[in-house]
Amino acid sequence: MLPQTILRGIERFAQKHQGKGWGSFTVDQEAAAAAKLLAPTSVVIDVGGNVGDWSAAILDRVDVKRLVVVEPDAGNCVKLRDRFKDGRVEVVQLALSSSNGTAELYSNHLGSGLASLHKRELHHQKIEHEMVATVETISLERLLETRQIETVDLLKMDIEGHEFTVLQAAEKLLPRVRMIQFEFGGPNVASKTFFLDFWRLLSPAYSIWRLGPSGLIDVSKYRDSDEALFGVTNYLAIRR
Repeated sequence: MLPQTILRGIERFAQKHQGKGWGSFTVDQEAAAAAKLLAPTSVVIDVGGNVGDWSAAILDRVDVKRLVVVEPDAGNCVKLRDRFKDGRVEVVQLALSSSNGTAELYSNHLGSGLASLHKRELHHQKIEHEMVATVETISLERLLETRQIETVDLLKMDIEGHEFTVLQAAEKLLPRVRMIQFEFGGPNVASKTFFLDFWRLLSPAYSIWRLGPSGLIDVSKYRDSDEALFGVTNYLAIRR
């Protein structure tokens, strides 16, 4: 019998080349995959923009008409406005959620890329997710209404497990969204959501693709094995 260390290595290799758990440091690849499907007339919303690396990668590839970055952390918003001194980019200091109001944002430090509306248990990674701040929330419906956006060409969400909550609340608006790029991984343990939830919501109207080292992989049907790994995995849903 092969040693467990070898078997785990084979497992990780196979998963990586399926895109499963491959998405922790893939901003350029995520942007490249989406940019191929955008045009200079496109409207893009970057939800969970952090300090703007994904948005910058998109703008490096496509001179889109409009880009709205939604980010709840005040310090990150200062950095975003300093980085994007461009009329195409609007920075919105809010957290996208299912309703308009306030919520608790949990993180391990100011400006963290792990900040989430869900408190995560990360002690096994020696990370304390104990910092709490109250932030204002906005629904996708209100965001589109206040920004006078009729159609979204790409809605990118990296909001640490809160993606399904936003999409479920905005289900009636999805016909106005051509593409959705979202993450699935460890934060979904805290929010108690599964890939099956996304599949049921999106697959009737969208083709779903997983990003792997060789490009986009067609997820043409749901399999239980899609739930087997909570490493960060990136998906792109394209409206048929």
